[in-house]
Amino acid sequence: MSDPVPEAASSSVSVWVPAGSRDEPPAAAGAFHFLEHLLFRGTARRSAHEVNVAIDAVGGELNAFTAKESTAYFARVPADHTALALDLLAEIILDPAFDAHDVDAEREVILEELAMVNDVPDELASSLLDEALFPDHGLGWEVLGNAETLAAMALEDLAALHDGWYRRGGVVLAAAGAVDHDRLVEFASERFSRGCHDGPIRSAPGGSLRPRLVVERDCEQVQVGLAWRGVPVGDPDRWPLAVLLHVLGEGPSSRLYREARDERGLAYSIGTSCASYSDAGAVQLAYGATPRHLEELSEVVESQIESLLREGIREDELRAGIGYLQGSLVLSVEDVGARMSRLGHNLIAEGHVESVTDVFASLAAVTNDDVRRVAERVFGGARAEVAVGPID
Repeated sequence: MSDPVPEAASSSVSVWVPAGSRDEPPAAAGAFHFLEHLLFRGTARRSAHEVNVAIDAVGGELNAFTAKESTAYFARVPADHTALALDLLAEIILDPAFDAHDVDAEREVILEELAMVNDVPDELASSLLDEALFPDHGLGWEVLGNAETLAAMALEDLAALHDGWYRRGGVVLAAAGAVDHDRLVEFASERFSRGCHDGPIRSAPGGSLRPRLVVERDCEQVQVGLAWRGVPVGDPDRWPLAVLLHVLGEGPSSRLYREARDERGLAYSIGTSCASYSDAGAVQLAYGATPRHLEELSEVVESQIESLLREGIREDELRAGIGYLQGSLVLSVEDVGARMSRLGHNLIAEGHVESVTDVFASLAAVTNDDVRRVAERVFGGARAEVAVGPID
């Protein structure tokens, strides 16, 4: 799918695989992310250095990421070099070198990446919060895997994963900017399989969660994360939930930012976020504070959540939340990379892309009653809590 912008000076192209870390068996946790790394170690025709030189020589960007339910490879280049970007993407995705030495070298790189996560308290808290919210389920596993599964990862395992998900069709090609749609269709027909993978077989997470987890660390702040089950992809409540989270903790006009930071000076960083998956969702609230501020800050958070459950939001907050979400969508479509990501993500997650006009209408239709109902649906349920830092 493409979103041509004829006047753009650049193009963003991407290939999306409809599977991610939740689709791995427990013994292979981290395999999709490992494979993503391995594909950048070179191809049958070029070394990793030659690939890097080719993209650098035109001032472009070539990268990838692994998520819970998808893996994406993308490139952004000046308009005149779109063909190069497509060729490089197809080459690294379809014709990797698959060298045993590269597997051993990349294993060490990923172990370093995992160590970095474990060394950064807020990243560790976020990772543990997923695990607490979705215990013993793929949605709760760290995308990077763990030391045991990474140590056991072998070339034949990764090659089999690649053959099953990358060579048998079912991938999505998404592009935006200075692109020609007919040329993209022709390219996809020439380079990618027309077969369609059946897609991952998934089981929804159970209803249980781990209520509390504390990790003592010798550092200055305590990083706290709270999490509730959210809404799955396509759920109509996603729009009032977005308004609710903006009012509560997204950005400098939010309730938590105003009271916790501006008025009381209790925290530098505090905010909300959410994620939607094919059969589940997650809502997180995270903040960091020194031990002397922790109790007061916790009281602020609890008070604001109770207020939302009891009274909902004000009319001016509703208007501001809707306006923010509509405006940020408009600003995002100014960037061809964001346009490309929107296409790829929505096609993988929902099978279609909702128009900006329809999103505007859905947001405009949100009412205070909708927001209050969703507050009860989310914050009225069980929650998980994680704390990392100097706390017992």
